[in-house]
This record gives sequence, C-alpha cells and structure tokens, in this order.
Amino acid sequence: MFAANKQQGCLVAAARLMLAFFNGLFFGLIFVFAIGPSFFLLIQNSIAYGFRKGVLIALGISLSDILFVALTLVGFATFFDNPAHSRPMAIIAAAILMVFGIYSMVRKPVIHDEDAIIKGHSPFRFILKGFLINIFNPTIALFWITLSSTISINYHETPQQQIFFFAGMLITILTTDILKAYAANRVRAFITVRAIRVFNRLVGGVLVIFALSLLVNTGLQ
Repeated sequence: MFAANKQQGCLVAAARLMLAFFNGLFFGLIFVFAIGPSFFLLIQNSIAYGFRKGVLIALGISLSDILFVALTLVGFATFFDNPAHSRPMAIIAAAILMVFGIYSMVRKPVIHDEDAIIKGHSPFRFILKGFLINIFNPTIALFWITLSSTISINYHETPQQQIFFFAGMLITILTTDILKAYAANRVRAFITVRAIRVFNRLVGGVLVIFALSLLVNTGLQ
C-alpha cells in the first residue's frame, strides 16, 4: 500500500511538472507579437547576413532571457527594483541602444552572401549582439520580475514547477525567434540595397526612440 501511494504521488508530481511545462510553452506565444529592439535587430541581421546569423542573434537573446529567469528564481529581483541600481542600468541601456541605433542609420547597406560570411564573422559577435540588446532592456527585466512574482504564487508548492514553466516558455520564445529569422531570410532575395538602407534607418530610428524614452522615463522617476 505504501509503495502504491508513493508511486501515485510520483505520477501526480510528474503530471504537475508537465502541466507547468506546457503552460509555459503556451504562455511563451505572447512573444510572437512582441516588438522591441531585439525584434528589429533579429530581423535586420537575418536579412543582411542570412538565417544562420539570425539564429545566433536569437541564441544571444535567449541566453539573456535565461539569465534573467535564473536571477529572479534565486531572489535577485530586488536588485532591479532598487532605484539606485535600476537608474544606472537604464542609462547604460539607453547608451547601448543609442549606439546601435546610430550605427544602424549610418552603416553602408549591404546584403551579404550567407556562405561567404560564415568564416568572415565570428559567431560570438552575433551572440553577444543579441545578448546585449536584450540584457540592457529594462522593459525585459521588469517583465521577468513581474512574471516571476506571479508564477511564484501560482506554482508555490515546488520550485521545480516554476523551473518547468520557465523552461517551456524559453523554448517557445527561442523557437519563434528562429522562425522569425527564417522568415526574414526567405525574403532577402527580393530585397534591394535601397530597401536595406531604408530598413536600416527605420531600425536605427526605432532604437534611438527607445533610448530617448528610457532617458525620459528615468528622469521622470
């Protein structure tokens, strides 16, 4: 009887973990419609450098998301809530977005041959680019902090349920980012250098606007 009850308890625990995982998979779909600096950077690089480089950008974004989740799970969320820390981070984030934005606007528009650039560009460069554009986005940090607080209430019984939820969510986000890179790469054959120039300026303008809005919001706080 004891063994049967123990086995039943294990099955119930496993079912709860899988339910949390699938809930995370479903919840991650909201990021399909998320449009921010990382989205524009992902599309821009996928068009300019090809699908494989876009995947590297997506991996960098995913690594920063994993870091945010890990920090919130170990109770490091209060660090981001403290104005003494959040304000300097917002200023740094604005500076990084401004640099990316200005560079995007002034860079020479080129559509690279994907096979020709595999050896010419370090994979780490693209991973780092995706990581930085996401890790210094205060909106992303606030999102993960808020979500972590909500999830800790809904899955308060075991930390494993929270981990499985976030694992499912992160898998969905990475998968959809890769699909975005693939879609952008598919249309690159129909895009002219002039269109790239316009798109680069559009992306640069969006990043600069994000940077300025961060500075304004930081000054108003």
